[in-house]
Amino acid sequence: MTLQDLGNLGEFVAAVAVVISLIYLSIQVAASRSEFMASQEREKLTLEFTANEFFNELRMLVAGDESLADISIRGCQNLEDLNPKERLRFNELTRSWMWAFHKFYLQQKVVSLSVNFANTGLPLFSDRFAGDGFANWWREHRNEFGDEDFISAMDELVLKIGST
Repeated sequence: MTLQDLGNLGEFVAAVAVVISLIYLSIQVAASRSEFMASQEREKLTLEFTANEFFNELRMLVAGDESLADISIRGCQNLEDLNPKERLRFNELTRSWMWAFHKFYLQQKVVSLSVNFANTGLPLFSDRFAGDGFANWWREHRNEFGDEDFISAMDELVLKIGST
């Protein structure tokens, strides 16, 4: 075997090693991608579970307090029907809901990068915040939340709730 034959053999072995390395790398990338996607799905489920727990606590607060339930219903229909104390209670309860929803929105945005908020939020909001009172409350308080994406998404959601 000549020196040139050994050189050709070395090139062939190197080429085979490169092909094997590329195959191994592609398998690793595919496995890593699958693991990442599963991790993202677990994160979404955890976020939804946490948000549902908090929203359920707020729902139970309203369900367990007849006067708060009455304030909530009347406030969502027409803020003018509330006296100053009731308006304060309605404001704080609604603000709690909105900050929780804002947090949920931001977490969803981080996890999935694209949130169709008007559809995601509709089931949570349509039964709770249907009415002119909530729409007026939102217009008064929307700038408290600072995040333009969230505000735009909520504007769209409030319009959608009003049209259902």
